[in-house]
Amino acid sequence: MHRFRFILTAELTEEQEERLAGLFDSDLLIGVASGVPYLDFEVEGASLRQAIQRTLRAAQAEGASVTEITIKPDAVLSDAAA
Repeated sequence: MHRFRFILTAELTEEQEERLAGLFDSDLLIGVASGVPYLDFEVEGASLRQAIQRTLRAAQAEGASVTEITIKPDAVLSDAAA
């Protein structure tokens, strides 16, 4: 399981949120922190890179403008151990 966050340049519309929620089910948390919109993901993938690429393509296809991707150090270490 891979966990990461996409920082967005703008909030999503309700329709975009619904489509992304449909794609990722319970693996997605949509939020805003200090006025900055974000998407938190917890997804399966053969590697962290593959999981991020697949998720980024899907988010961009739904109109999300991703400005930054954050990953916690333990996510990188657990991927290396796999």
